[in-house]
Amino acid sequence: MQRYDIIIVGAGTAGCVAGIASAEQSSKVLMLDCKDFKEIGKKICGDAIGAHHFEKVNLKNIPNNTIRSKINAVVVCSPSGRHKYKVEGEGYALNRYEFGRWLLDQALDKGVELKPNIKVKFPIMEKGKVIGVKTSNSKTGDAQSFLCKVVIDASGWTGVIRRSLPEFQGLVKEPEWGDVAVCYREVRQLKSSIDDLDLARIYLDARIAPGGYWWFFPQGEDLVNIGIGVQGGRGNDPKNLFREYLSNLPILKGSKIVDAGGGVVPTRRSLHSLVAFGVIFAGDSGFTANPIHGGGIGSSMIAGKIAGRVAAESLGEEDPEKILWKVNEEYVKAYGMKAASLEIFKIFLQELSNDDLEFGMEKKLITETDLTRLSYGHGDLSIKEKAVRIIKGVRRPSVLMHLATTASYMRKVRRLYENYPNKEDYEDWSKSIYDLFSDFKKKIKYS
Repeated sequence: MQRYDIIIVGAGTAGCVAGIASAEQSSKVLMLDCKDFKEIGKKICGDAIGAHHFEKVNLKNIPNNTIRSKINAVVVCSPSGRHKYKVEGEGYALNRYEFGRWLLDQALDKGVELKPNIKVKFPIMEKGKVIGVKTSNSKTGDAQSFLCKVVIDASGWTGVIRRSLPEFQGLVKEPEWGDVAVCYREVRQLKSSIDDLDLARIYLDARIAPGGYWWFFPQGEDLVNIGIGVQGGRGNDPKNLFREYLSNLPILKGSKIVDAGGGVVPTRRSLHSLVAFGVIFAGDSGFTANPIHGGGIGSSMIAGKIAGRVAAESLGEEDPEKILWKVNEEYVKAYGMKAASLEIFKIFLQELSNDDLEFGMEKKLITETDLTRLSYGHGDLSIKEKAVRIIKGVRRPSVLMHLATTASYMRKVRRLYENYPNKEDYEDWSKSIYDLFSDFKKKIKYS
């Protein structure tokens, strides 16, 4: 058996950034991925990321070939298209493959050892702690075991390590279908040029994208990433919806499909603890994507950076589990609290009909300022004026009352996350989070 300090399962965004962070502290790091070497970096994705995420993880000198275009704002459109919200903010449309390859190169340059074509089967446990992994070669079938001090599970939403662990309070081995988005997207080469290249567009339409949205993200003058994400468990196939509603859009006439594919993204709060049994969960394995729009590149980088650095810090410590708990404390402040608050807002949105969405955007029940604050992690909604409208008898009081309830529960969940517990008090805290979400879902259901 080969021995390492840290084993990272998965060479995606979270895995590579974790490798960079841990190897910077002179750790002996092994990264395993089931893909062939040339395939690492390929990912079905919306390809968009906010520029501030690079600052958070201190990634600099990003090469030009990884960025296809610059985004200066996101425009959110109502079902009819008559009402629009514009949320300002600098971002990028990535060449997802080249970006993934660049992150991989950064990790390898830091001394991370990569073994491609290796499928991790399950963890090796000893005295209640994961001490390694058992694998098979996806080409030859050869079995092999690797030992380590810390495992980072960055294997994606299926969580090859996560789902094989013993029961643990707050550990979700398999997410419920209602907590994931099922997506299909195409990158299209257009025959005509795109207007407003710096605007990414999101369309809310419960008919076309039940429980989700469809998007139009320019990646150049005549290149676009266009797709649909729907809430899982509703029996909708996003590829069929794409063909029915989007494939015949005038701007796509005569266009050429450059790339196409589908996938699944967890759209819920992150695991209550990103640490269990000596394992750290990063990226989709820890459910770190944004619950509203499913964007996961930035949050995966944040989770990977924290996971890799703290894993390295725990090496040689008398009480490594105490050190590893810092992953939770740091991630909650960096992104986890925001994600939990946004999940409350997502549940509210998924209960709205097209008429509700149209009405809410027409009347500015949620303002552009509200959306901007939410996107940057400030969970408050300004509802005082809206509460007055309820009293005055606006024609959809149920929407407004549910919005007030949503704002209240967003504040409640933020308060709980602001007081993230130590390991000893974690179980009671986790149960209180479940109780809060359960109570909210009962109150928000429309009759």
